[in-house]
Formats: sequence, C-alpha cells, structure tokens
Amino acid sequence: LQRFGRDEFLMNIKKYNSDLNFYDHKLYIQPTNIESICMMSKQIQKYLKTNFFKKRHSENRSLLFDFRDGPSQSLWRFKQILSPKGSYFSNPFIVEQENKYFIFITEFLTELNKSRISLITMNVERQFSKPFPIIEKSYSVSCPNIFEFDGTYFLALESSKNKSIDIYKCKNFPFKWEFLTSIMTSVKSVDNTLFYKNNMWWLFSSTGILDS
Repeated sequence: LQRFGRDEFLMNIKKYNSDLNFYDHKLYIQPTNIESICMMSKQIQKYLKTNFFKKRHSENRSLLFDFRDGPSQSLWRFKQILSPKGSYFSNPFIVEQENKYFIFITEFLTELNKSRISLITMNVERQFSKPFPIIEKSYSVSCPNIFEFDGTYFLALESSKNKSIDIYKCKNFPFKWEFLTSIMTSVKSVDNTLFYKNNMWWLFSSTGILDS
C-alpha cells in the first residue's frame, strides 16, 4: 500500500484473489522398496530434528516465507523461521536491499512479559540471522511499520502500554534508530499503518478504550 498506492494495491488484491486455488492433492506416486527405505530414513531424521528444535525454540509462533513471485498456493513449500525458546515473533515488515532482506519484527519475551523490536537479516540463499534487538523500552513496543520518506527510513511503533504512537528515525540502516516524535498520545491503538498520498499522511489504526 505504501509503495504502490491505493488503486494499484486494490487492483492487485482483485487480481490475485481471482485465481487463488490452493493445491491439496497428494504429492507422490507409489514408491519402490529402495525409495521407501530412503523416505523412512528421512522421516526418522526429520523426527529427531523436530524434537531437537522443540527443546531450543518456542512452539507458539514462527515466521513462514516463500521466495517465489505471487501468492503461494502450496503451503507445504513455505520455510520456517522459528523463534527462540522463551519468545515468539509477530508483525513482520520487510525491506529488500542489495539481495538482502531485512525483516523487522515484534519479539515478545515471555519471561519479561513485554515485547521489543528486533531485526532478522536474510540472504537470497535463505540463510537468516538470529533476531537482533534494535528498539527496546521499559514497556512493550510492537508493530514496526517501516516506511521511506525523502530517502530516509522511519519506523512507526505502537505501544498501548505507553498510550502512544511513536516515530523513530533511522540513523544508520538497519541497526541504529532514534526517537523522533509521538504523533499521538493518550491513545490505545494497535496495528498502525502510515500511508502518504497527495501531500497528505493517512493513519490506519485499531483503537480501543483507555483504562481509567
């Protein structure tokens, strides 16, 4: 929406939804004995690997990705980015630069019962880094809506705990950010998205009732 504008965004939704048809049939034919042994060996390896990951990673949420163009119609093709044990990921916003993907996420820390903004980097070979915290406060911050304006990146963050919608300016992409301003205070809002069109800024938000 930020990149293409309202009209092209709605046109793409209509285009992609018109032929969206998920594939749900079997993906195999009757295997030979040797193929059966190989597949059984792979299943054992997968079982051991899955149990190993369960001990190190959270089972709550993970990120899924697929590098092919257009909406994927085969969910089994997606790859996972698992969250570390004691945390989970949400609200991914992605910037692509020079064959690298910078994934800005909300990382919730269960032990501290609060969230922070972290960054995962990924290359075209699907190798990705561990989450690196870039913005952390004494209260929860989330939903890192990243946008570019006049050649500079900004982050619009929500914090229902702090009752504010805050803007951070990038000083050194992608790791260094500094607080710029609060565009709204005394507000309880989530899932904020800023959109610029025709010399006017639009804010899409879900708001709630403030606690007394």
